Amino acid sequence: MTSTPTVSTRRHLHATSLIVAAAGVALAIALALLTETAYRHTEQRLIRTQGALTAATLGADPLFVQAHLAAAVDLAEGTSAPRGNFTQAMAGIVGKKRPFVTASLWSLGPGRPREIVQLGAAPLLAPSSAAARRFVAKAPTASFIAKRLTGHGQVRLAYAVAAGAGHHLAVYAEEPLPANRQITVPANSPIHPMNLALYLGPSVRHGVLLERYSASPLPLEGDTTTQHITFGNTKLTLVMSPRRSLSGQLAQYAPVGIGIVVFFVGLASAFGVERLARRRDRAEQRAAENRRLLEVQRSIARTLQHSLLPEALPTCEGFAFAVRYVPGAVGTEVGGDWYDVIEVDDQHLFFSIGDVSGRGIRAAALMGTLRNTINAYAHEGHQPGAVLQQLAPLVSIRDGRFATVLCGSIDTTTGDMTLANAGHLPPLLVSTERVELLEVPHGPPIGVPAAYPESAFRLAEGETLIAYTDGLVERRGEILTVGLDRLRRSIDASRPPEDTLDAALVEMGVEGANDDVAVLAIKRVGAPRSEAVTAPLG
Repeated sequence: MTSTPTVSTRRHLHATSLIVAAAGVALAIALALLTETAYRHTEQRLIRTQGALTAATLGADPLFVQAHLAAAVDLAEGTSAPRGNFTQAMAGIVGKKRPFVTASLWSLGPGRPREIVQLGAAPLLAPSSAAARRFVAKAPTASFIAKRLTGHGQVRLAYAVAAGAGHHLAVYAEEPLPANRQITVPANSPIHPMNLALYLGPSVRHGVLLERYSASPLPLEGDTTTQHITFGNTKLTLVMSPRRSLSGQLAQYAPVGIGIVVFFVGLASAFGVERLARRRDRAEQRAAENRRLLEVQRSIARTLQHSLLPEALPTCEGFAFAVRYVPGAVGTEVGGDWYDVIEVDDQHLFFSIGDVSGRGIRAAALMGTLRNTINAYAHEGHQPGAVLQQLAPLVSIRDGRFATVLCGSIDTTTGDMTLANAGHLPPLLVSTERVELLEVPHGPPIGVPAAYPESAFRLAEGETLIAYTDGLVERRGEILTVGLDRLRRSIDASRPPEDTLDAALVEMGVEGANDDVAVLAIKRVGAPRSEAVTAPLG
């Protein structure tokens, strides 16, 4: 039994507590710094990701402009009524609260460009001006031309798009920009937690600002991301910064929170080390005591088990016996396996080997009852089949109990054997030439009323009959034939019965097995044996 902790042990545990406390403080600082670094890295990554997603969304605007305006030019190109076709094509996208506030169709034929038809409000860039003609004349040089316009208290974005095989026509359109360039964003929009500024061109200047969604003054500063988007003959420059932590308040204050929590956890761990160590010592003492008590119980069970088996086997001229019994390793209860050999008269022996289902006192008691009953009927001169039939009233399968039994009568003068089997595994017949399973007709296990057929054969000199219980060959997850084949290979017929069983038990790996194992070997020898054979008890 483990002794209680000494004073020096408690001092050692106290020193360990100080080490744990120091480690907790160091760990709290380290985790706080690591969490802060991870938070900053995550914020930057989220800002860049949000900027890239917004830029990808804005990248669809050039496609909208080019697709709709170019389609209108293509519809008017090469027709006899370009005015009507153009008006029809642009009717749904020009006007108040529509994408374009004004649009016009221009001819790019010989000479300077001239306006053919105009829809919507008056354009800020007068059609008669040289600036308008120069702007429209550039349309064939790019997918579309864009320019920021101001006038009359308004700010618009002008477009010019040429299409068709010969670029004979172009469309001019103006898109209104919001007042003060300030836009509104729904609260459920991914852009809502961000500041945003969109500029026409590659530079960040107030004079080219198109739109803004910002609570901060421009230009945006701090943690920002900048994206450039191809826009016709120029670029859009998108600048974004977070209004608040994109990772959430929990992640923002996590470094401080983790530091505080780990610090106090470290202190609590330090205070708990000594208490846990003392509990460990007490648990070790109890575990040692439990192991001792368990071993005592197992010892009692083994003693009780062996007390139910025969102390010695009879002496018989011309025959040698060997037995082995190995208790199961699981639990402390007795089992129901047994073996027995009795001398009926001067010329006859009777042996039995069996296995009662289950474990515990009831199984052991039933095993003792069956063994004694078999011996009683054998002494009365009953043959093996009749003996097994007489056992049926002692066992009721309805109570959850049954037993398998193999028994036999031996004529010691001739070696003739009569066997009967009640659901037991077949015995082995061993000679110098072969090791084989002896096919013995069998009936059901004891517990079911039935008649049991008998079979007769002669055990020749030098041959050995080996009977065993299922614990020798059955293993979890393995079919029975595998265990039987392994048993046949483990038998060495050249050895005496004692050595043969010892070697077989080692080969079969019965030490530590869950089930009990009983083995009985009967060998017919050429010379008489004069001394008694004591049954080994495991």
